[in-house]
Amino acid sequence: MKKTKLRYFTCLNVDPFSDISVLHFKHEFDHYKHPEEERHVRNFYKITLIAKGRGILFCNNREFPIGPGTLYLAHPDDLTSYRIQTEYLEIYDVLFKGNLLREYRTGAREALPVLQEGFQPKPDASHLLLLHVKKEIPGLIRLMYGEMKYNSPEHPQIEEEYLRLLLLYLEREWRNQNRIGNAEKFVRLVQDTIRSEFENGLDFQMLAEKAGVSPAHLGRVFRRASGMSISEALKRRRLQSAAELLHSSGEAVHVIAFRSGFHDPSTFFREFRKIYGMTPLDYRKKWEKMI
Repeated sequence: MKKTKLRYFTCLNVDPFSDISVLHFKHEFDHYKHPEEERHVRNFYKITLIAKGRGILFCNNREFPIGPGTLYLAHPDDLTSYRIQTEYLEIYDVLFKGNLLREYRTGAREALPVLQEGFQPKPDASHLLLLHVKKEIPGLIRLMYGEMKYNSPEHPQIEEEYLRLLLLYLEREWRNQNRIGNAEKFVRLVQDTIRSEFENGLDFQMLAEKAGVSPAHLGRVFRRASGMSISEALKRRRLQSAAELLHSSGEAVHVIAFRSGFHDPSTFFREFRKIYGMTPLDYRKKWEKMI
């Protein structure tokens, strides 16, 4: 990510009388005018689930692609914002104060690093717990949102129990990630190679040889960790490049498609519309209206 002077804004807990808030909302395409330059910190921890839409999460000095099923846990001092790449980004946020973590830190077998007392976020965001989650975790978050709306007298206690269960789920997922140390290296190798070589053809055989495994094994490990195939990840990176060029350059669409690694314009138009919900030209027009 290019270096730029960042401006910081502090988000306050939306409900000062509660230790937990659960929000459900949609951010429109142009919600963040300058996401690379404007970042948010907060006075609470935040678990965010992406329900619909796609974009880029900026966290400290790194960028992460996000889409349906992506979940991340942010520390109050993490510097975050989004570049939204579809019509909207539908989000569930579970916001909770640090005082709720005393019991969790005592009872957890191995507390999540970002939730440990005195933890300081890392500039490269390597601490960020970023997962592609299955249905039980989104289901639990939706239960928490329903309880928030119902607001019964037992609501605070129920929400705390739900939060403890949610943190246990995330702790288990984190431990599973740590068990596959080699797998993480494989995934990072694939991601780094895609980042640097996406404009060209990707040689899967050579990539597998670098990792010291078969192409089939490398593909399985990557899919388990990211929720998509290596080919899909490569296509997403090419589409991300095209989207960035559409709003940062005046080049013709077919030139942008070629520069981003697409050699068939019809495939580019079809895949772009499938991910971003609009044609490349409509995407460019939306950005021009924002300027």
